[in-house]
Amino acid sequence: MKKLSNKFFMVLAALLAGPMAMAQGKNDKFDFTSITNDAIDGLTGTLKPVINIVSIIVALIGVVMLIWNYVKRSKSDGQSNDALVSWGVSLIFVFVALQVIKFIFVE
Repeated sequence: MKKLSNKFFMVLAALLAGPMAMAQGKNDKFDFTSITNDAIDGLTGTLKPVINIVSIIVALIGVVMLIWNYVKRSKSDGQSNDALVSWGVSLIFVFVALQVIKFIFVE
C-alpha cells in the first residue's frame, strides 16, 4: 500500500509540476495540451499490444481449465458443473472487459 501511495503522489506531483514549468517558459511549442496528447498517444500505442497479449494468455488458460473441468464432469464429479459454469462466465466477463477497455482507450 505504501508503494502505491508513493507512486500516486509522484504522478500527481508530475502532473501538477508540468503545467507550472511550461507556464514559466512561455514556449508555445511545449504547451500542456501537446504534452497531454503525446502522453495519450504513447499510452494508446503501448496499451494495444498489452491487451492483445493478455487476451492470448487468458484464452490459453481458459481453454485448459475448461477442458480440465469438462473431463472432470464426464467422470461424474459433483462439483465440476459449478466449476465449468464459473470458468465459462469468468472468461466471458474478462473478454468483454478487455474489449471495453480496448474500445475506450485505444480506438
